[in-house]
Amino acid sequence: MKFKCPQCGSGRLEEIILGVVQATEIINITDDDGSPCIDYGEITLDDGHVSQYQCLKCGFHIAEDEEDLLDYLKEREML
Repeated sequence: MKFKCPQCGSGRLEEIILGVVQATEIINITDDDGSPCIDYGEITLDDGHVSQYQCLKCGFHIAEDEEDLLDYLKEREML
């Protein structure tokens, strides 16, 4: 994939997911110097749905779903 944002020229694309439930294991908590430090372990994600695809840098809206994203990229010879 050779994505290039038509607005800012960035080559970075992101997927926005809404309604995600995230759980993260806490392995250890320390308080050596008066500020807590939390060590995290495995992260699990549940539920959620894709809201849109957009430029990571400027947020320019590219597509609503995977099919539209593929069409967009193919039409512009980015895929």
